[in-house]
Amino acid sequence: MSTFRIKLKSCSVCTEGDKGRGGRAAVRQEIGNLYRVEIGGAQRETGAGRRAPPRRYGNASGGSGARAVITVRYKQKKFPKVDKKFQAAAESLAARGFLRPTKPWDPPANIEETISNICSSKGLNNDAEFDALETKFAVLKACYEETGYDVPNSLLHTIESVADLKQFYKTPVDTATPFEALKRMELPKNLHVQPDYVRFHPDKDTMFGGVSAFPKSSTIVSGLKSRKKYEGYSAKRSWP
Repeated sequence: MSTFRIKLKSCSVCTEGDKGRGGRAAVRQEIGNLYRVEIGGAQRETGAGRRAPPRRYGNASGGSGARAVITVRYKQKKFPKVDKKFQAAAESLAARGFLRPTKPWDPPANIEETISNICSSKGLNNDAEFDALETKFAVLKACYEETGYDVPNSLLHTIESVADLKQFYKTPVDTATPFEALKRMELPKNLHVQPDYVRFHPDKDTMFGGVSAFPKSSTIVSGLKSRKKYEGYSAKRSWP
């Protein structure tokens, strides 16, 4: 909270004829009217329902006029705070890889007709909505038994009608990583992708007799999945 003090050197309501309680009451009334005070070009309020009492005032008949000090308090402007933990979690999710537990799905040509037949067997037309959870469960179970592909838990709330169910089963799902997709593409002649590359290991090398081109450099495999496929080693370093 910030505090501003304003000193009123004279009040316009105080005249020579005002004496005693009448003059003091007029000063209080004038101070009460100063609830809204302009400070540095900005308009501030002292607060609802509170009267700013005068710190000191003199008798108007003394000729010195009325003097008062008003304390104006206002709340400082609050800027929106950014949750750093939430922002870091969002960035971590955005930077994750493609190793997600999602089943691939390639919809057949007659998938829409299959879904329509399943829904009609449950008494639903193409424009129907799943009003009851029992009906929705029965339809989804029949679709899984027929197609072998089910709706994941994260997308159950999006299936509200038969049209939503058809749209879900018509959407293909590809779980291949970008590197695997690059292997299946028709690449130009100057670009070659070697998926199963050979990593040098001195104990298993047969071409060069275990002699490395980088004798003091170790091969460290940090990935958990790559450790099962490629074996690293620590090079022996002489001193100095």
